[in-house]
Amino acid sequence: MGGTRRDGYKYSDRAGVSDGITKVKVIDGAATKTKAFATGKGANLPLVSLPLGAGQLPVTVQLVTNDAAPHCWTADYANPPAKNEAKKFKVKLP
Repeated sequence: MGGTRRDGYKYSDRAGVSDGITKVKVIDGAATKTKAFATGKGANLPLVSLPLGAGQLPVTVQLVTNDAAPHCWTADYANPPAKNEAKKFKVKLP
């Protein structure tokens, strides 16, 4: 991932070679206002059927860099998802 403190961190790979992930963006904010977005598609994306069932919730999300000094962002989402559809899952911290 590349980026600066001013604009956060960005990752882009149109081919989705790394586990099907095509785009990631982490935007710095106050302790409770940091935002993270991830988009993936294709054969390299691990199989997760959407929408998620009640037994698959709550969700823990981790973004981990693959560089020499790895970074990891983790969030646990116990609240109901804002979107839980066939092609999109969206959840926010309360």
